[in-house]
Amino acid sequence: MVTGHRRRSEIHGNIPTSHPIHVAQNITAFLMGQNQQFEDVTQALRNARDMLDPVRQTISSLPYFFMLNYL
Repeated sequence: MVTGHRRRSEIHGNIPTSHPIHVAQNITAFLMGQNQQFEDVTQALRNARDMLDPVRQTISSLPYFFMLNYL
C-alpha cells in the first residue's frame, strides 16, 4: 500500500473548488445571519425584562415577611 498525499480530485471526486471570494461571501452571509439571530434574542430578552419589571418592583416593595412566601 502506497501512502502519501492524494490530490483533491482523487479524494472527493471532481468537486470544483470554490473561488475564495465566494467562500468569503458565504462566511459573511452566515455570520450576518448569526448576528441577526443574536440581535433578535437579545431584543426578546429586553422585552421580557421590561414586561416583568413592574412585577419585580411590586414584589421588592412588599414587606420581608410577605416575600418569604414567594421563595
